[in-house]
Amino acid sequence: MARILALDDNQTILAFLGDLLGREHEVVTTTEWTEANRLLHQGGFDLVLVDEHLEHFRGSYFVRAIRSFFGPELPVVVLSGDDARDEAVAAGATAFFLKGALGELQAYVNGVLGCPSCAGCTLRAASGEEGVECLHCAGGVHASGERLERPCT
Repeated sequence: MARILALDDNQTILAFLGDLLGREHEVVTTTEWTEANRLLHQGGFDLVLVDEHLEHFRGSYFVRAIRSFFGPELPVVVLSGDDARDEAVAAGATAFFLKGALGELQAYVNGVLGCPSCAGCTLRAASGEEGVECLHCAGGVHASGERLERPCT
């Protein structure tokens, strides 16, 4: 199970991220960048999610700090309610997502970290059909465009 650190000053967003990603990964959340920094330096995280517009701090500054200490190996994803993509990329973010499109985040994270559900997905394994993917990673859609109704088990 991969470990994800999520930093956002909005508890609702943190709860949503925990629900969205917590089935496949361990999600550690915090609203304070100082706490996020302390946790990161303790080690053991495989990916970091950072809000660009924290209450007293810009997420892109934290991304720069992560890059200076951990280098480019640690995936860092910036989240924002507005299009701060240029700032995130300039700071060294691996990816950027608008908060209004966080559903796409799950597929991205599973692609980067691997999806434990996919490894044992009986839907894909049982069908033997090309293009059938785990519902977690394909969003429940077969490559043909047909909606899949069964969750992977």
